[in-house]
Amino acid sequence: MKRISIVGGGAAGLFAALFALREGAETTVFERNEKPGKKIYITGKGRGNLTNTADPEAFLGSVVRNPRFFYSAFNFLDNEAVINLFESLGMPTKIERGGRVFPVSDHASDITRALEKEIRRLGGTIKLNQKVSCICAETDRITGLKTEDGMFYPSDAVILATGGLSYPSTGSTGDGYRFARELGHTVTDTRPSLVALDTEESWPGDLRGLTLKNVALCWQNGKKHGYREQGEMLFTHTGISGPLVLTLSAMLPDCPRGEKLSIDLKPALDEKTLDDRIQRDF
Repeated sequence: MKRISIVGGGAAGLFAALFALREGAETTVFERNEKPGKKIYITGKGRGNLTNTADPEAFLGSVVRNPRFFYSAFNFLDNEAVINLFESLGMPTKIERGGRVFPVSDHASDITRALEKEIRRLGGTIKLNQKVSCICAETDRITGLKTEDGMFYPSDAVILATGGLSYPSTGSTGDGYRFARELGHTVTDTRPSLVALDTEESWPGDLRGLTLKNVALCWQNGKKHGYREQGEMLFTHTGISGPLVLTLSAMLPDCPRGEKLSIDLKPALDEKTLDDRIQRDF
């Protein structure tokens, strides 16, 4: 029986454990936090936005960078399969506006609990408060891993599911990149994505907390509009955030400072209609 160690007990790590166990492997998950699935708990504002009912083309169209990578993952386990999986684990789901899928209970914790329960039922082990210090290898072959308390765990394979640098408070501190480099892998430069944006102007800070709905956010890339989408955004103490901004941020990492953004507060109205409405309001 193969022994597989998984570093990270988030969504990826728990799914990896589930499928490894189903293939008959002796599987252990090492999670540095006091509980698994910390990022799962904050999805969908704590309600657990599990997946979406969109078709594959719509999913691929929403992937800003390297959608070809997503295609292989989606082909292996698509959204319908994910829904069926959790239904089979005793966690009923529901579909809401925009095709978003949530647990019927509206508790993201039920997602983690369903995966954790199934992993333990299949004989898997989840070690909590266990921070991995290094991955061990000899002559280009994985031999196991060591934890910070000095323990060595022999393994035939190690799966890195540590997350990136995106959310240190949930455990994503970049350890996986370090492990990969130490094993001889090349790690590309990392840049932020799905983040709020800071503005050179200070006035957005005066409006912090103000939410704008049904507005259009536009990014001018030279003479062309590099991005124009309609939806919701908000002002922060240093700039702007919200769904529109988070999506835009994924397109901006390679751009220099000084990019221009504009907000159309009434994108559904032409200039004359808007002028008539303002006059009427006065």
